[in-house]
Amino acid sequence: MISAPPFLMAPGADAAVVTPCREAATLFQPGERIDPSPRDAGHAKGLCNSCPFIAECLEWALDTGELYGVWGGTTAYERRALLRKRGKSSAG
Repeated sequence: MISAPPFLMAPGADAAVVTPCREAATLFQPGERIDPSPRDAGHAKGLCNSCPFIAECLEWALDTGELYGVWGGTTAYERRALLRKRGKSSAG
């Protein structure tokens, strides 16, 4: 099952809120444990830039260790780099 931030996909989430990930979910995460192609990831990241939840989505992905897909305008590789940087800054 593809995971999603609870504020977007949980029962009771405002169905009237239209986000790029709701409209084109397979572009952001084409399947469980599968990353989008570099071309699709670039397109998804561009769509994230217009989303009002980009910061919350990124924070959710970092907090939960989301390993696949585009979340909060970042790829899994970019999130791993952010987590490494966070670890270094909190250690000092």
